[in-house]
Amino acid sequence: IITKPGFWLSYLAVLGIVYLYPKIYEFIKIRNKFVEKIWALLCVSFAAQIATSPLSLYYFNQFPNYFLVSNIIVVPLASLIVYGGIALITFSFIPVVSDIIAIVLTYMLKILNLTVYSIEHLPYSTSVIVINSMQMGLLYLFLIILFYFFESKRAFLLKGALIIFLFTVLLFSINSIRNMYSKEITFYVQDKGTAIDIRSGKNVVFITDDHILENPAMLDFFIKGNRTKNGVRHIVTVSLTDVPQKDTLIGKDICLYHNFIAFRGNRFVLLNKSHIFPSDKGILCDYIYISHKANRKNTDFIKTSEVKKLILGSGMPLYRKTELHKEFPSVKGYLLYDLKKRGAFTFTPL
Repeated sequence: IITKPGFWLSYLAVLGIVYLYPKIYEFIKIRNKFVEKIWALLCVSFAAQIATSPLSLYYFNQFPNYFLVSNIIVVPLASLIVYGGIALITFSFIPVVSDIIAIVLTYMLKILNLTVYSIEHLPYSTSVIVINSMQMGLLYLFLIILFYFFESKRAFLLKGALIIFLFTVLLFSINSIRNMYSKEITFYVQDKGTAIDIRSGKNVVFITDDHILENPAMLDFFIKGNRTKNGVRHIVTVSLTDVPQKDTLIGKDICLYHNFIAFRGNRFVLLNKSHIFPSDKGILCDYIYISHKANRKNTDFIKTSEVKKLILGSGMPLYRKTELHKEFPSVKGYLLYDLKKRGAFTFTPL
């Protein structure tokens, strides 16, 4: 559990509130009690957000722009919900009382969900910011030095913090420019189908099954993070049932034909149950993706083909994977990549 993002986010939030909240709160002296309560709530939100932002950006690649607005409503409401839950457990043996508490608690949860949902769907509710582990470490170093400067008032600490921040921004800019010109093909983990991104800069050709396209939640869970990290802006979707039956050039780098993909001089073959090649006539290709629907008849031709790597679909049954490992051991030159065991496969052409 110590390696989970949620664990670190929770402890960092508590650390931020304990250490940073008193310092931020003292910046402004407020006499009005009502305004002071709002200010205290804002300070708690600031402290938790500052402490968790670098780690949150690293894992989720987005910053909540309206966190102050949402927290003014969500934090007090969440506290009431916790008290309501305790009250529900305490009076659970009294039917009428527990029913009333449960109804009130249900409405509070609905208001909480509606608030979060509404703010999430406001324009510019989030900013996409992609950072790597080094940039995350630099941001935490910047924050530590900056807050130490506020305590000690030593000018060299402020200069050091600014240098670290500018260096972090420089790294961010370099990565953004690199993504604009980089190219790669990614085979995602999908137990019930095929999902392939062919990326050229900020443009993607997405090849997949129809049923995956009908499930946006599945796309977001497995694919959205990688696209966000690479700054994807434009997506062309190609269903496996509508793959062109003649050579079709998409952009400058991608050519599709039936179950063949040519990408920057590399040749890919997509195998499923409907693709059968003569077993005595091998083909020349670099990578073969074997979907969970492919059977022995679909893979016989591989024995007489020249292939660099076989990519096994994540939904493939274990017995079929075992057969393929026996048929194409690594000593014969084949290197099998199991998506289920090793996660998404990404190839970057030279």
